[in-house]
Amino acid sequence: MSSGAPTADLGVSVVLPCYNRGAYLARWLEAFAWWAPYDLPVEIIVVDDGGADQAATVVDRGQARGLDIHYRRVRPPDAPRNNGQARNAGIRAARFPLILNSDPDVVFVTDVIRRLIAAWQPGTFCSVSGYFPLTRRAWLALWDESERRPLRADDYRAHLDGRQNLVHSPDDVHGLHGAFLCDRATLQRLRGYDERFYCWGWEDRDLLTRLEQGLGFTRRYVEGAIVAHQWHPTLRADDGAARSRVLWQMGWQRARAADAQPIVRNPESWGEWRGTAREPMPGTSHIDPDAARPSEIFEAYLYEAQVWRREGHPRLALERLRVAFARWWEWSGAEASDRGPLALQIALATAAGYARSGEAALEYAKAAADAGDPRLAATVLEAAASLPDMAIAIASLRARWLAEAGAIGEAIRVLEDGLAAEPLAASPLAAEAIARLAELFIRIDRPDAAQARLASVVSRGEPRLDVFERLLFDAYLVRLRQDETAGEGWPPRVAGQAAGDFLFSAAARARRAGLVYGATILFEAAAASEGDDDGLRARAASLRDQTRDEWQALALR
Repeated sequence: MSSGAPTADLGVSVVLPCYNRGAYLARWLEAFAWWAPYDLPVEIIVVDDGGADQAATVVDRGQARGLDIHYRRVRPPDAPRNNGQARNAGIRAARFPLILNSDPDVVFVTDVIRRLIAAWQPGTFCSVSGYFPLTRRAWLALWDESERRPLRADDYRAHLDGRQNLVHSPDDVHGLHGAFLCDRATLQRLRGYDERFYCWGWEDRDLLTRLEQGLGFTRRYVEGAIVAHQWHPTLRADDGAARSRVLWQMGWQRARAADAQPIVRNPESWGEWRGTAREPMPGTSHIDPDAARPSEIFEAYLYEAQVWRREGHPRLALERLRVAFARWWEWSGAEASDRGPLALQIALATAAGYARSGEAALEYAKAAADAGDPRLAATVLEAAASLPDMAIAIASLRARWLAEAGAIGEAIRVLEDGLAAEPLAASPLAAEAIARLAELFIRIDRPDAAQARLASVVSRGEPRLDVFERLLFDAYLVRLRQDETAGEGWPPRVAGQAAGDFLFSAAARARRAGLVYGATILFEAAAASEGDDDGLRARAASLRDQTRDEWQALALR
């Protein structure tokens, strides 16, 4: 351990929130024992977040084997789940000055605890450098093997597959997954995780933001600290009549997690149950607009609309966007009668500092088009044209619609004008627009023009391509060059691993954007990729065939 580590009552408290994860907790404890004995005292605090399984029995068995393990239940059954509050209850109960937050559905396939302790220093927090999901097929194979003999770390490592998407995310959404170590005093100063985050997602991203941006702490990805995520079906309760509320809440959490101010959450209390089974904890049934920034409320509606449209419900998406641009939380009831035309609302939202108003306007136009209202879609795009840094995004969307109508030449002209109207770095959709232009050139049998435009972006590094975009551009270039060296190094490895599910994700993104040719190439590569995820490869092969048919239909127009 570093010289700056705490010395009084030196030890580590591991906090494990457990909601119907008793069977997975048993595997976590098996892995914990592989690396024992530890250099320092280690206690395990299992916080049951209202589950209805055998977690308490698993803890009892651990105690019988001599583990320093404790069980706490933070709420009765049927109460609303709150992962952040469960973690906070464990932090409050911890005896030792270092806290290692983990999840019961991971397995430490290397000596994670010892590695994180050795790397920790004051002013830092440490997380794993490898987080690998086990596929359903791999998990079932391991389960069968466990019935014949005790599993070891090598058994899990032999089945690791997929990308480290929860550690080094290509979308820049880095969370604290699997295991991360921080000192207890710092977590107490921040009053832990935000307990208003009662749906799945972003509570760890929020804590990470406050540590890095609020306190200036340094994150250390600890070399060789690797966990495997045990496969399990999702437990997200976001179906039925409450789905709209859940989506809105998750959108608010996404927006809230990006802002470190204020760095202290849960000002009244934290980590304590304050209610009954029939009386939800205050703040978990809804977010009080008075307690949220206006931009967070706006972004919550935008997120919900994006999900509804993606799932084939454009009219629901339109309704949520109308509410967002009306901005009801900013006016009194007396002002409700006249909020002005939509164009004015879009302009006012931008003027008021709503950073994602342009993105919301594009979403509005897409939803209107999907709902069969091209006049409304055109009206929204006309209004959005007055917003800053929207020329490329609007041109890309218009070109997509023109191409779908068979007006390829007009689509190319619109795209080239849009790409010339503003710096490529100013638009987050510049790469998509260039990819669309390349596909249009290919459709009119101008592959040299497509290749030149794509190669220019790759060589200049502008716009900057994320992992998915780089895979897409490389796929185009490999196919277009068609020479002996074109396929060397394709598909590339990503973060040192086979690119299989990266390829699938890139292909799915391309297809959603209407980039059918690129999606076909990427699905082809995903279907032929390395790894033992037969289910993913089968889905890739099926979608490859669909996109091939779609491209052939486009080529005949």
